[in-house]
Amino acid sequence: LFCTVFFSLWSLVYALFWHIFLIQYCLSVCMLLGGLINVFFIIRYFFFFFFQAEDGIRDAQESRGLGDVYKRQALSSNPLGSESADVLVKTFVRSDEIKSLDLWSCNLQDHGGIRLSGLIAASTSLTELNLAENGIEDSGASAIAKAIMHPSKSLCVLDLTGNQIGNAGATELIEAAEINRAITSVVLQGNADLNRVLHRKLEGMLAGRRHKGGDPTASTSERM
Repeated sequence: LFCTVFFSLWSLVYALFWHIFLIQYCLSVCMLLGGLINVFFIIRYFFFFFFQAEDGIRDAQESRGLGDVYKRQALSSNPLGSESADVLVKTFVRSDEIKSLDLWSCNLQDHGGIRLSGLIAASTSLTELNLAENGIEDSGASAIAKAIMHPSKSLCVLDLTGNQIGNAGATELIEAAEINRAITSVVLQGNADLNRVLHRKLEGMLAGRRHKGGDPTASTSERM
């Protein structure tokens, strides 16, 4: 009787052990297959979008590859402050890959605009810069105008919407845009102290330039 009970219990424990082992084995196999599937899709996603953007962004709406992310930096709505402008300049000034920098509403203030003029002056690749709603005043606008005045600079699209730029700063920006014909868009909407005549003069000049040259960046300023 004792032997019968012992072997019965042993058989039960043995069967239970193998059932648990089989269940764990099946779960492990399923997890492994799930992991391999995830790795496959990650690799597929990486290669598709990275190499799409590697030699230029072919689809600005769909491309999200690492090359795309690096070329188009979006730091909007971050309270960076004017002190961060020096860091931004040091970070991007030596890059020959950065194409677009979005600093909308980053609290850069007038000092930050002055500092970022150094990036505009030194960069050989930056084509689009969004400095909308940063509290930039005439001093910042003047520094930016001096930076874009040289015809060899790469910048084409500049968004200064919603700042505090007045007639003096706008006049210097217009003069700089007249000299540098690579500039195709300077957006000054929402600057309350700005004379509408100056605004219309700038818009008319650049609209004619875009129409004449058929510049592809003409619609880009609308997306910034």
